[in-house]
Amino acid sequence: MRFSLKQSILVVILLSIVTSYMVYFGYQTHYSGSIFKRQTFTTRYTTDVFKYRVLSRELLLHFDDAIDPDGKAFYVSVFYVNTIFLILTSILAVLLIDLKGIFNATPGEKTLIVFLIPLVINLSQFCIVPYDISSYFFQLLILWLFFRLYEKNYILSLFSIAVILALSTANRESSALSLAALILMLVLRYGFVKRSLISIGILIISFLATYVLLRVMIKGTGGPEMGISPLAGDLTAFVNILGILFWLIFFYLTIALANTLENRCIVVAFHILSLPYIYTILTVGILWEVRLYVPLFLHSIYFSKLNTEGYLYKLEPYYQKMKAYVNEKS
Repeated sequence: MRFSLKQSILVVILLSIVTSYMVYFGYQTHYSGSIFKRQTFTTRYTTDVFKYRVLSRELLLHFDDAIDPDGKAFYVSVFYVNTIFLILTSILAVLLIDLKGIFNATPGEKTLIVFLIPLVINLSQFCIVPYDISSYFFQLLILWLFFRLYEKNYILSLFSIAVILALSTANRESSALSLAALILMLVLRYGFVKRSLISIGILIISFLATYVLLRVMIKGTGGPEMGISPLAGDLTAFVNILGILFWLIFFYLTIALANTLENRCIVVAFHILSLPYIYTILTVGILWEVRLYVPLFLHSIYFSKLNTEGYLYKLEPYYQKMKAYVNEKS
């Protein structure tokens, strides 16, 4: 059965709506239940690191103002905003995997990926926050723009990606993973040529300028700090062990789905470039919030199917040399 773009888009839209409704209204979500009232939401998300994630917070509050003037149905607004972004993310997942010449995936693999993405996202939504799903949208949009436009219109694509990267950073700091993915792709596809280095420099400036500006402008604002959970950084806690198992299982899935050894090397290289994010999560995050691995999974699932033919640099030879060296030493 061939992969149908229109049918797949329709299916993922319906899947996003159905699974979102199941998660938000079929289960009793209590893990992050404190945000379900506007007052407690505002208090929580104007403190700690959350106060820098202004885009998703303000978007949700303005949306709630529009549909819920009396503020009595704030949770419904959370559902609507996150479901809209899930639909957009799922559509991008379809458009991305269907890019001709960019990915090598069978019709069955494409269908699996576009079904898996909204399911994995919603599986992790027992911890409901306003910025996760919107961050996935920006993540896939950046990847789609790069593969779709970079070679055809370098200036337009670079400007667009830089702007969206800045918006993504104002939404959540995990935009650094998009930066890591783009640096990896630019180096592997084009090498250390002038265009690649200029692109990398502009993208780094876009991320850092937004990151620093937010902290300069918002420093000292908001309510009292809420503190860090006792589970944060405790890798021996049972729920954190379960979170680590989730990470390992889905990392294994991307490795198992990889077309070639080269694809596996790219997935591993992406995780290596993402070590600052991974280290932060391991030290101050709660791994039971398995949503923290989803940004890594989204990039990895596409890298596992990447068509690397014609890439300037290959990672497989380095892997073979490392393997030979280890075997020789042992």
